Amino acid sequence: MITLFAFLLSTAHGFEIRTDEFGQPVKWQRKTIRYQVNPEGNHGLSKAAVNTMISAATRAWTAHVPGSLRFSHEGTTNIRRINHEDGGNVVYFEDEWDQDPGLSHEFGHALAIDHSPFMELATMYPTSPMGEILKRDLWDDDINAVIHLYANFEDAGAVAAGCSAAGFNPNTLAIWLS
Repeated sequence: MITLFAFLLSTAHGFEIRTDEFGQPVKWQRKTIRYQVNPEGNHGLSKAAVNTMISAATRAWTAHVPGSLRFSHEGTTNIRRINHEDGGNVVYFEDEWDQDPGLSHEFGHALAIDHSPFMELATMYPTSPMGEILKRDLWDDDINAVIHLYANFEDAGAVAAGCSAAGFNPNTLAIWLS
């Protein structure tokens, strides 16, 4: 009876994290993730608005693991492609982009968090209707995922490793929004 009671009180989660070919969690190996932004695109936003939205999206994730992880905006670039060999981390926009809640969702992928297929309110849920703003803010499932990966995170120093919203590569972050 005690085992059943403990099972009923345990926290359920729906988050999924990316793993390597050995089943080990994939995550950044350094505390500071540097990136550049190409603010160009057919989104109707000023450069300042783009930077504000990106800052809000990155803070949404890092606020839950203070001191363990941070993003550092390193200025602008004209890059509009994914290149996993150059070691650069770039955020850029393709065509028309639905601003809500794309940035928070894509930065979740960049942190190696996959979709939360059963938690419809989660930022990492696979779909959201056009114009939805609820998923800009992280839900408990999203928070549990970032804590799972990065709480008590030790920086590996000069090791270059990262994740990509376009697919994992150990050297780059590339987020593109369309």
